[in-house]
Amino acid sequence: MNNKVCRQRREYRATIPGADKATYRKKYDKAMSGRDPKAAIAAKCLDCMHWQRMRIRECPIVCCPLWPYRPFVGNGEAA
Repeated sequence: MNNKVCRQRREYRATIPGADKATYRKKYDKAMSGRDPKAAIAAKCLDCMHWQRMRIRECPIVCCPLWPYRPFVGNGEAA
């Protein structure tokens, strides 16, 4: 991976907001490792919902290909 990509990822990671940013940064790091598809889906959903976990449950973007796999929903609500 080249230096430009590494720099962009570091800069983006530094912008993750909120009280849970340490947890969300770990989730982002796990997703970017390329070894955990569930972490990648969770990180993308968090990113899309402005890093507000509760908004994922209320996601109105039902045409998103990740919608059926949304994390943090529980009890089979996603599908």
